[in-house]
Amino acid sequence: MAKLRIHELAKELGMENKELLELCISLGMSGKTSHSNTLSDDEADKLRRTVLRRAVTGRRINDDKEVERSDGRFTERRLGGNVIRRRKKEDVEEKDEKIDLNEEARTLDTRAEESLQLSLEKDFETEIFQNVENSKDILTFALTPEQ
Repeated sequence: MAKLRIHELAKELGMENKELLELCISLGMSGKTSHSNTLSDDEADKLRRTVLRRAVTGRRINDDKEVERSDGRFTERRLGGNVIRRRKKEDVEEKDEKIDLNEEARTLDTRAEESLQLSLEKDFETEIFQNVENSKDILTFALTPEQ
């Protein structure tokens, strides 16, 4: 089969040349910089399968974009149709900080529990020692002959 040009395949798939070029780059096809570049049969099949998969599942490759605005940085994700989800970049960073703080709180809780356990064990040991000493005193008092 003869080699296809990118613009011919784009016309066949009902896409813009630019979209198909971006898809070529995202799939790792090197040397595809112009609409007039040729595609091998394997590359064309791979592109057809990818476009078909996108059409069936409604998903796109690398949909997340980072957008800079005057009021801050956003991540942008197209969910399908005309729905775009924008989230502030700071929100994502704040969530990471909260996760880190939660982990620190957990480690502090385990350390506090360990130290409480150790102090309880020491108190118990001293109480046992005192009871043993008292028992010795009682036994020595009971066993000593009266005078």
